[in-house]
Amino acid sequence: GYVNAPRAHEFRSQGRGGKGVIGQRTKEDDYISCCALANARDEILLFTNKRRVYRTQGYKLPSGRRDSIGKNLRTLIAMEQDERVRAILPVADFSDVEGRFCLMATENGIVNRNRLRDYANVHTNGIIAINADEDDHLVDVAATTGDGEVILATHQGKTIRFREDEVRLTKRPSRGVIGIRLEEGDRVIGMAPVERDITMDKKLLMVTERGYGKRVSLVDFPLQGRGGKGVLGIKLDRDSGPLVSIGIVSDQDEIIITTEKKVIRIVAGEISAYRRYARGVRLIQLDEDDRIVSVIRT
Repeated sequence: GYVNAPRAHEFRSQGRGGKGVIGQRTKEDDYISCCALANARDEILLFTNKRRVYRTQGYKLPSGRRDSIGKNLRTLIAMEQDERVRAILPVADFSDVEGRFCLMATENGIVNRNRLRDYANVHTNGIIAINADEDDHLVDVAATTGDGEVILATHQGKTIRFREDEVRLTKRPSRGVIGIRLEEGDRVIGMAPVERDITMDKKLLMVTERGYGKRVSLVDFPLQGRGGKGVLGIKLDRDSGPLVSIGIVSDQDEIIITTEKKVIRIVAGEISAYRRYARGVRLIQLDEDDRIVSVIRT
């Protein structure tokens, strides 16, 4: 439940396959669960495992060094003791969000779409973001324009790509619709919005729990209808571990990969491009008891 907002330049760019540096010191039995890139003037929406959303401001977050413990998040927002932040959505200005949407995905494959302006009245005490089943949890949130596409990915490496407008627009809070039908034991780990006018140099970055990753051309992911079972997006094995993150990147983007213990910053173009059926290459050297928890583009 601790938060720290070090400056991005503290994470120097390294080559692919390095050991990384300490990103935030944690207390015993604690670890980093999610990260996002934000400015001091941004409004910060914090979505939790209990399907609630809280709001604070970027300048209120403690700006310590990258290796400091930070500040207990409950001093800024009224989270419950067993509540955990699962997604962070910075918003530059709520007075300029007309035509933008808040797209949410849950572990059980549900997707929900509301107008982003519906979250302008969120406060530090929080409000309900989505009416999902009791055993379901939010895993990813994104601000979109509503006219693009969405790629969902699962723990076992399955992916599905469909048009965003297949997710009906509803008022907050609502239940949402099925985005992907899951195999037994599988769960959604993230989503990647695909802009309508996306350029050909953009690829899907896929990163596994044990530090392997690859970039894949978007043409490798067929456009399907919402609610299907999807296609295999990455080959997984014992060395790679399950899939933990996806995102759209270009060659010049810099990627910050956060593990439970450390952080590495690499240029996306250094990550090799493969087809859907490949495992990829090692992005970071991990200790036996470490794992990747977050990947963001800067």
